[in-house]
Amino acid sequence: MHFFSDEVGSLWTYLPMGCRLCMKGAKLVLFITGKCVSSCFYCPVSEDRKEDVIYANERPILTTDEAILEAERQNALGVGITGGEPLLVPDRVMEFMRAFKKRFGSDFHIHLYTVLTPDISMLSKLAEAGLDEIRFHPIHAPIPAYRRAMQDAASLGMEVGIEVPAHNYLKNDSSGDLLLERVAGLVRETGCFLNINELEFSDSCASNMRELGLKPVSDEVSAVAGSREVALDLLTSLKDHPGGVHFCPSSFKDAVQFRERLRRSADVVARAFDVVSEDGTLLFGFIEGDIGDISHTLLDAGVPEEMFELVDGGVETLWTLAEELSDSYQAWLVERYPTWGGMIVEKSPIHPVKKDL
Repeated sequence: MHFFSDEVGSLWTYLPMGCRLCMKGAKLVLFITGKCVSSCFYCPVSEDRKEDVIYANERPILTTDEAILEAERQNALGVGITGGEPLLVPDRVMEFMRAFKKRFGSDFHIHLYTVLTPDISMLSKLAEAGLDEIRFHPIHAPIPAYRRAMQDAASLGMEVGIEVPAHNYLKNDSSGDLLLERVAGLVRETGCFLNINELEFSDSCASNMRELGLKPVSDEVSAVAGSREVALDLLTSLKDHPGGVHFCPSSFKDAVQFRERLRRSADVVARAFDVVSEDGTLLFGFIEGDIGDISHTLLDAGVPEEMFELVDGGVETLWTLAEELSDSYQAWLVERYPTWGGMIVEKSPIHPVKKDL
């Protein structure tokens, strides 16, 4: 086999559907609970999520209807269910899976991450509820238990894989063995795919990383120095593995996955006057001042009502219209994400255009 690659350094001989949807920005991330059974030193989950909370992408939710709205906003083709440990709340997981399948149909792809080793009864229930793909993180239980769970999941028609970060510090909690050595054996024995991620610093795990003597590649890059090399060594040794292997670099999330998700969302939520940037952000003008006065000015100039929106403190509209009125009002060029909450990326003043005398 030979490796395929992309512009940010991903390498693969095979991509499971969950990864393919991620590359397209078409995978909703459903954080189903912050509860967990492990205390991984590299856990990226923020402190405010280490409770029994649910998020669909950035949006805190309580119901399946809210998750479906977020999937529609993203024009998602599938969902990855993560945590915490999703299988600590299996009934909740299955409720959401059934809701997604009912709303979007059987082709809506669902995959789930777990450190647990569900028995055949639980796996059968998950399969019945719509689980298409399961990814094991074999850090918590004895390795033979993972082998059994993986084989059972495959017998039920699920696509089965292992997903781990790449570093030689990782050990199986039960045996104490170096994890990547055991992973290589599991992959060969079960025929599953392997997805190996570049280990990276985050706010929640940075102190743990430093205590172990780990360092980032540079001040600008969050990837752990040496992680990529460990990943590539393992992938090279498994290059001809029929189940397929994939290396996902830390740069992929922002450079590809997040950008593509923004683009998909922007296509759905952009208003008539929003301009979608190459990165998928929304650009528009904000005219600060009395709402009634500004709206009358726009209507008197023949601007259709769909080309502006009244908001607190002013009016949002096409940025070129804001520029035209910048000699009479304070105007701003605004860039924001098309995600829930619409976080502002940048807001800069529009200065009046000097006119020739």
